[in-house]
Formats: sequence, C-alpha cells, structure tokens
Amino acid sequence: MKLLSLTLTLILLVVPALAYTEFCKCECFGEYEIIELRPQKEQLLTCNNCTRQFCLDQKLTICKEAKGEVDVTTACFERESFKDQLIVYAFTGVTVGLLAWALFKPVLTRFRRG
Repeated sequence: MKLLSLTLTLILLVVPALAYTEFCKCECFGEYEIIELRPQKEQLLTCNNCTRQFCLDQKLTICKEAKGEVDVTTACFERESFKDQLIVYAFTGVTVGLLAWALFKPVLTRFRRG
C-alpha cells in the first residue's frame, strides 16, 4: 500500500512537469519582444519556426523600420521544462518532508519514552 501511494504521488508530481512552453525572442535595434509559440490553425509552432522571417511576419512595432532579415535577431527558449519542474518539485518535497519531520520528531520521542 505504501509503495502504491508513493508511486501515485510521483506520477502526480511528474506528469504536470512534462508540459513546457516555448518562446521566441525577436530583437530589432536593441529592443525585443517575446512571443509564445502556441499551436495556430492546426500548425504546431516549435523553436524551428523562430526565424527572422517569422519575427518580420508578426509585424511587431519594434521591427517596423527593419529593412529585411539583417536587422532582426532571434532566440528560442523554453520555460517550465521537465527538468525545471522536476527540480522545483523535488526541492518542495524535500523541504516539506524535513518540516514534517521537525514537527513530529518531538511527538515520536515522547511516544517512545512512554
């Protein structure tokens, strides 16, 4: 029973961590704008779509004066990746476990002494 509850807890912690969001950073003339890469019109947008032309196609106000792809730089990054979420959940779990142990340790020692 203990193994089953531990397994279910791990599954509940890890499954939400599998989702992540990708962003495209479009930079023109020292200013930048970050665009979330969401699925659009049955097309899945990934980091492969984060190109200079993609940024120009977004018609961003910071890139109005750009004269082609030369004036635009791009970068793609992820937020809330599996690794990030796993680290956060592990830290939270260890912290809660240590706090619970610190709270119940005096009770357990009194119970053992009788």
